[in-house]
Amino acid sequence: MNKVLTSKKMFALGIATIASFVMTNNVLANTENTTFTKTDDTIAVNQPEVNLSKDSAAVYDNIGITYQTEIPDNVEINNGDKIVYQLPQELTWTTNQQFDVYNHDQEVVGNAQTNIEQNNVTTTFNDYFKSHPQNKQFTLNLNAQFNRNVVNENEEKLYNLDFNGTVIPATAQKSVGPSSTEIVAKWGWQTQEDPDTIQWGGRVNLMKDNNMINVHVSDTWDSNQEYVPGSLRMYYLKTAEPWEMEYELNTDFVMHRRNGFDFSIANLNGRTISLTYQTRLKNRNASPYNVLGFKADNNREESFDRVIELANGSGMAIGEKAPVVTFIPSNPPTIDKPELPFGTVPNDAPVLDKPELPFGTVPNDAPVLDKPELPFGTVPNDAPVLDKPELPFGTVPNDAPVLDKPELPFGTVPNDAPVLDKPELPFGTVPNDAPVLDKPELPFGTVPNDAPVLDKPELPFGTVPNEAPVYDKPELPFGTVPNDAPVLDLPELHIELPKNEEPKTPETPKSDEPVTPTLQVEPRVESEKKVLPKTGDAVLKSLVLTVTGLGLAAFVTKKRFTK
Repeated sequence: MNKVLTSKKMFALGIATIASFVMTNNVLANTENTTFTKTDDTIAVNQPEVNLSKDSAAVYDNIGITYQTEIPDNVEINNGDKIVYQLPQELTWTTNQQFDVYNHDQEVVGNAQTNIEQNNVTTTFNDYFKSHPQNKQFTLNLNAQFNRNVVNENEEKLYNLDFNGTVIPATAQKSVGPSSTEIVAKWGWQTQEDPDTIQWGGRVNLMKDNNMINVHVSDTWDSNQEYVPGSLRMYYLKTAEPWEMEYELNTDFVMHRRNGFDFSIANLNGRTISLTYQTRLKNRNASPYNVLGFKADNNREESFDRVIELANGSGMAIGEKAPVVTFIPSNPPTIDKPELPFGTVPNDAPVLDKPELPFGTVPNDAPVLDKPELPFGTVPNDAPVLDKPELPFGTVPNDAPVLDKPELPFGTVPNDAPVLDKPELPFGTVPNDAPVLDKPELPFGTVPNDAPVLDKPELPFGTVPNEAPVYDKPELPFGTVPNDAPVLDLPELHIELPKNEEPKTPETPKSDEPVTPTLQVEPRVESEKKVLPKTGDAVLKSLVLTVTGLGLAAFVTKKRFTK
């Protein structure tokens, strides 16, 4: 029977809590008299919109509280600003807790934290409302209970709960004691210090039945909890209401298991057993569940299960970004234009009468003038047309005059070489053709044109034979460097026909100077017989001159190397 009542009671409480959570934000969240006061970084909400999940509850029941607030656009909420809600003194939080506040996109907007000592809840916002300053809405959902330090649980009474100026009536019910036929009972709550810690309690044989023989008690919790080691305490009670202990039991006989414990007693002898212990939640996603079971002889068997409604607070805050609008005044102001001394509106060019100019034209228009007759009969910028005069040399300027070529005294055109007959040379060869001679035996045993093989002497100027010494080029009287041919004016050539003369004997060179044999080219003489005169003598003289020249060259070369 107790199990059924408890289940019905928990179901009704869950429906009330869900109803408080699903309240839409589109409903007007403020009362007609809601006001906001901001001091430094704290925003106080006077006469907020508050809804309770029930208007009557026992002192151990949870009461769902929902704050709904529409924050005006002119109330600026910056990063770190806070909104504080104060609880009525008749209520208190079931536990200290903190939780995040989200927007519709599941982004964190702020963080809320309850404080049992100050009996309020403070929400601190981040910079979300700085970027979403319009149509701001804020909702908080929390659980509270009647404060047993203020409310008398042994009487039923109506209290006017004051939520920062918003007054809501609620009734604290009188506590109903346990049934006189109770065999087992179980209860629990979140500790005020830690919302993840559950304090469990239970009783056995409250009716003090003397026939409880071979009693076996078991306690089991769900997989989301784990036992807090050393927290189990067991007592024999004199009375349960009010609670009075007879003595505390040693718990060494209790057998612990992973999700509960068991113990057995041979005979209760009409006494009541009370037990307490703690479990820790692995997470707060599900409400903790616990079952206390009892067995005894004579088919005595009872159980009691309990589900604890957790004080899981939640919050939501939303806002909208301010639209970017280019301001265009619907009714631009009309301003009278002042009369300026020159009778025009600023930025408008004044209108002036155009004066009559002495030359009859409007300013900025070019005057039209008659073109005068120029003395040379042409329009300006046009080149005058003149007759070409007859030049004294009969040609038009810039044309080269045509002159007759004069007859040159040597019968040829300038720059053309004269054509001459080749004379007969006295040694029977044509110029530029070397004569073919027998090679004589030279006194120094070498064939002409073969260089003698000599020991290379040490030269005073440090060079190897066959390497030409480097000398400074002397200044020549005619201003040119040796080996550069002087530039001379070409003389007038006067060619005379040669006469039959005897060949000149070459002068004997000095022994100190090298001599290069010079061939005397005699012009060819036209004779009636077409033969060279004295041909035999000319060949002999040529051979003697050649040998003499080669000897002199060898002597000079040897003399130089010796030096």
